[in-house]
Amino acid sequence: MLFFPYSADIHLGRLPIFTIIISLLCIVIYFKQSNNEHELTGFAESYCAQDWGRYYDITLSKLSDQDQQQVCSHVMVTAQLSRDVPAYFKEIAEQSAPFDSLTREDGKRFIIEQLNTRFQDYQSKAPAYKTSDLWYYPDSLNVGRMITATFTHGSWDHLAGNLFFFFAFAASVEVIVGIIFFPIIIIGLAMGTNTFYSLATMANLEALPTVGLSGVVMGMIGLFVYFIPKENIKCFFWFLLYFRVFLIPAWLLASWYVGWDVYNLYHDDGASNVNFVAHVSGAALGYLAGFLFFRKRKREILALNLN
Repeated sequence: MLFFPYSADIHLGRLPIFTIIISLLCIVIYFKQSNNEHELTGFAESYCAQDWGRYYDITLSKLSDQDQQQVCSHVMVTAQLSRDVPAYFKEIAEQSAPFDSLTREDGKRFIIEQLNTRFQDYQSKAPAYKTSDLWYYPDSLNVGRMITATFTHGSWDHLAGNLFFFFAFAASVEVIVGIIFFPIIIIGLAMGTNTFYSLATMANLEALPTVGLSGVVMGMIGLFVYFIPKENIKCFFWFLLYFRVFLIPAWLLASWYVGWDVYNLYHDDGASNVNFVAHVSGAALGYLAGFLFFRKRKREILALNLN
């Protein structure tokens, strides 16, 4: 089943240049990310196909009973993506199978030593993981990373979903606020949503880095609803052999998505890997930005017949 909004049911009057540029920027960045990830995977597979000796083979066999080359590739790539490699190696050593000839503690030390030795060699030869230079760590409060992470994505599905929603609402918002204020709003939302994520995870020592345009997307939804809450949004629905385009009022669609985000914010256990803090704060910040800075523009919009 598919259901997604794809455009507002209004005549824009001009091309939403910045909305298109931002969408293309996200596509180009993820294309480079994807190529880099394929390069990393290929290198890990070729590296782990080599014979690194009996002790390392024993180590891999204690970590998993799967194919040793696959285990090696997974461990090397995961370690390269990890912010705390020693903690990662300690964790998998804790979960390893015991040795017959070593105590439990000696066995774990042996595994960690073998992994450290092999990873140091691997890391000296492997290509750099470029996404780690773009994502945002919540404990860093790095403004540059707040912005780069916003245009970075975790998968093609993640990218496509964000861009469908982004274009559906941002194109109209850009025309309403103008090309001067629109990029300022984008940057403000990127900084604001990531700051809220940092505040929300202050007590969480294992808070994950974040990427994605979704906080900005929700900000666009908040702004759209502030300006023209009753305007219809075209939504595509498909299930098996049935498909149709529905027109749904913006306020109703926004209430549905924000409502679910608020629910998930308190009930999600982290398995979804969705940054609900960015979603909810983005919608709130977008609406607040409209109320604080664009009340005059809203009166002008209401005086026009956008249909």
